[in-house]
Amino acid sequence: MKALFTFALVLSLGASTFASENDNIVKALSHVQVKDKTITVYLGQELKKVRLTINDSKGKKIHQGTLFVKSDIRIPFDLSLFPEGKYQVEVKPISKDQFIENRVFEIETKEVKAPISLPLVASGRVVEDDRIRLAVFGLEDPGVEVKIKTPEGRLLHEEMIRENHGFIKHYYFKGISTTGIKIELKDAKGREKILYF
Repeated sequence: MKALFTFALVLSLGASTFASENDNIVKALSHVQVKDKTITVYLGQELKKVRLTINDSKGKKIHQGTLFVKSDIRIPFDLSLFPEGKYQVEVKPISKDQFIENRVFEIETKEVKAPISLPLVASGRVVEDDRIRLAVFGLEDPGVEVKIKTPEGRLLHEEMIRENHGFIKHYYFKGISTTGIKIELKDAKGREKILYF
């Protein structure tokens, strides 16, 4: 009886060692990276066949599929249609010739923050009765379209100024009053500004 108990204990220890080693195999052969709302799952070829499941924070399944892993692969998942938050990625090996515990990754996605768009910075002033000084600053890309119009909307002048960072320019209006003149500006990024005089 004692010999049988010893044999059972050895078998039990052997099985737990085997399971522990196989758990380490799964840990070594799978991992997950997260960037914003994209999850990338890496799987090693030694896993052979796995069931991959993604659950949301409430345990609701949003993806499940079986993969035959013939070489080291990485699989991206776009979660942009789902809210930011915590998710679980489960990698469960289902190879017939070995028993390996599944591995669960706890991850968190974050909303991609839109870059802050600064307004087009421009100012103008009448220097003399027939001259306007225009100043444009903080250009990220060269190129500003300038349209000068009368109060009635008739185009007096149009040009493209391709300066880096900004510029100052004087416009002369011979025989035309600057009162009511309108300058429309549009930069290379599509930002617009209208100056009224």
